[in-house]
Amino acid sequence: MQGHAADADRSPRAWLVCKTGVTEGAAAGHVGWSRRAAAHPDVAVALAAGGRLTESLARVICQYTDKLPIQCRAQADAILLGAAEAGMGHDGIARLAAEMYERSRSDKPDDDGPDGGPGGDRDDGFEDRGLTLATTFRGAGVLTGDLTAECAALASAVAVVTA
Repeated sequence: MQGHAADADRSPRAWLVCKTGVTEGAAAGHVGWSRRAAAHPDVAVALAAGGRLTESLARVICQYTDKLPIQCRAQADAILLGAAEAGMGHDGIARLAAEMYERSRSDKPDDDGPDGGPGGDRDDGFEDRGLTLATTFRGAGVLTGDLTAECAALASAVAVVTA
């Protein structure tokens, strides 16, 4: 699928910016959703149905289930979508997804120590974690990240104390 190349654009995102006039951020969002929809068709259908599921919660559900073994993802999507439609918010979805993740790893040995896993490579299960601080207008900042449930709870506690 290199349709954008026929118009001499380097990527689908560049094509969207050039041909439709959307911003780069909007184009990135559209491309991201086209990939998410292909990998999580039930999430795309639920989002299109217009129920309680918000775009941000749908994106989070996809991010959580992408961490699961591929054979578990469709069922996990269905469970998390059902919870979202029943009114469960981001925190509840995060806890439920964390439980699914832990159960999916229950048959794997926990053999990585402080120096990393086998062969000396770091294999601590946190390679998908990250934290980014972007400085904006007049020194204000935007903090984004993928955190463990424990770290998210700590960050929430700090946010409540400083608010």
